[in-house]
Parts: sequence; structure tokens; C-alpha cells
Amino acid sequence: MIHKWVAKVRYWLARLRTRNNFSYRGLKLKVDEGVLNPTAFRASFTFASAALRQVGDRSGPVLELGCGCGLASVLLARAGFEVTAVDLNQKAVANTLANATANKLQLEVLCSDWDEQLGDRQFDYVITNPPFLARKPDRMMRALYAGDQLAVLQACLAAVNRRLAPQGQALILTSSLTGRADFLALLAANGLCVKSGSQSGNLNERLYIDIVGHTEPPIITGGHHSVVPNKRVGVREST
Repeated sequence: MIHKWVAKVRYWLARLRTRNNFSYRGLKLKVDEGVLNPTAFRASFTFASAALRQVGDRSGPVLELGCGCGLASVLLARAGFEVTAVDLNQKAVANTLANATANKLQLEVLCSDWDEQLGDRQFDYVITNPPFLARKPDRMMRALYAGDQLAVLQACLAAVNRRLAPQGQALILTSSLTGRADFLALLAANGLCVKSGSQSGNLNERLYIDIVGHTEPPIITGGHHSVVPNKRVGVREST
């Protein structure tokens, strides 16, 4: 009963704070129809802020898996990084490009089922705010729901493993509602582990920001580390 009440409160709070046009750290951003609106979810700003903070003095290429309206990617592009952003939702791709252009920034944006369109490219820094709720995805909320068995999250982590350079770091946001043990098990199954991280709480949920790397030094084959291909499940726009 309490959980249902909390869920209703969170829903109405999200409705009240949703804005289609907003400013963030000096950026002017717009959210198009059909793209998940980051102003409705504090997780989106927690993620974007952490992505900028954790990138530190890195100078290599950055990949965002599931870019949504481009909040994090545009923020990193403004900081001077070479950013590639991907999303399965063509509306999100167009929205990210429009926000980059409006802020006089350049970045690469691809319509891709996770990393499908990236060839053999790898990145020093990979960021993702993936679907992390264990519920069946639907057309409107596929950006949030990872499936009953977290299959969409599994596909995301497989892509992180494939695209993360041998000594690279990934930043991944999940929630206590994901099931912490389940998330850590999926990481391990994909050859990844948590190196460090932080968390914050609100009502009945905790958000986890994990800095992730390869579990073991990857085997180098032809300039890239070898990985076992994983079945892909549809990507979505970032929250």
C-alpha cells in the first residue's frame, strides 16, 4: 500500500516538474515529442552531472549508449570531448543533433540498436543510463523498462563490454529497483566489474552511479580485445 502511494507521489511530482524547454549548466535544451523528457526524472541530471565529473582529464573518444535528447552528450561535447551518441529512436537522434546545433556544438549521432552501427570502434569512456526497471517494455516507456529478466539491460552491458577500450572506464546508472545483486551478476557475466561508485537516495529508491571496467585485462587480437558476441535486444533513449 505504501509503495503504491509513493509511486503516485513520484508520478505527480514528475508531471509537475516536466518542461519541454529547459536550461542546464548554461546549455539551452529542448525535448521533442516522442523523446523521454529528462526533466521528469532526477536520475537524468544525476547521470549527466556524474558523466561530466567522472570524465576527469581524459582526452579520448566518448560513447553514450542511449542518448535521448542529448543532455549528457551535449554537455560533454561542450567540455571539448569527441562524442559519439547512439539511440534506436530516430526522434531522439534528431533531437540530440538539434540540441547540439542550437548550442553551436558538434558531435556524432547514430541511429543504432545499441552498438550495432559502430563497426569495430572502441572508446576510452562509455556512459549509459539504461533501462533498469524489471518490467516488460512498452511503446511509451521502453526507455525505463528492461524486461522481466532484465534482458534489455543485459544487451546494454554486452555493448559496453564490446565498446570499452582495454584500459577504459564506463559510467553506468542503475537503481535499487533494478536489484543490486542482479545488476552485479549481469556485469560479471559480461566481463565487467565495479571499480568505484556513489549512490544517493530519494523516497523509496536509491540511484547507483558505478564506474566500471573490464574484470580481467582483455585479450588483444588485431588491435582490439576479443569478446563473445551477445544477442542484442532493442536499445532505447536515455533517461
